[in-house]
Amino acid sequence: MTEAPILQLNIDTNTRVERLLKEYGHFDKSLLIEKTNILKRKLGGQHAQFAIESLEQDRRKDWLETVLVYYDKTYGYGIEKNQHRSTELPFDWNNSEQGISNIINHELNK
Repeated sequence: MTEAPILQLNIDTNTRVERLLKEYGHFDKSLLIEKTNILKRKLGGQHAQFAIESLEQDRRKDWLETVLVYYDKTYGYGIEKNQHRSTELPFDWNNSEQGISNIINHELNK
């Protein structure tokens, strides 16, 4: 598994935020605060505090955009370490059939 190819789907930030809000935005505020506190050291004190205050004030988009920075850095580090087996592909959630077709074509044409 450590040598499996990595496909990195590039999705614009606004689309990612909207989709993630649909996926996670309905969770209980206290649970999201609890999980954000777990990331406090990784986010940094000010960012974690901003994220938690955003949740407390029902600004879930601000919360998500803040924690997304942490996740993007984490995934970016993993991709950077494995650049030799990583391929970036654009992906449009508004045209997911085309995006899936691009992935299949990419894999078939290796």
